[in-house]
Amino acid sequence: MIRELEKTKFENIKKGTKLITTQLGTPCRAISMESIKQGRGFKNILLVDAKGSDVGLSDECGSIYVEDIADVIDDATFDYIGKEIKRRA
Repeated sequence: MIRELEKTKFENIKKGTKLITTQLGTPCRAISMESIKQGRGFKNILLVDAKGSDVGLSDECGSIYVEDIADVIDDATFDYIGKEIKRRA
């Protein structure tokens, strides 16, 4: 389940939101394919397009547990450079 502190971080995930996920063992980029909201609550499993090419694997769509979402990328404050994601100053 999503803890109360993390809920504010994840409640804005919609289709097309860029994420950092850890389901492949190493943090990599992913794009959500659906909204995390479901009825009155939130989903425990989310459909994403994982960019496995960031860590030498293939890109593929699949379902991941919400616990595997490490961060939500805001395009205004983050830059993706190769295998590193850096916060803009």
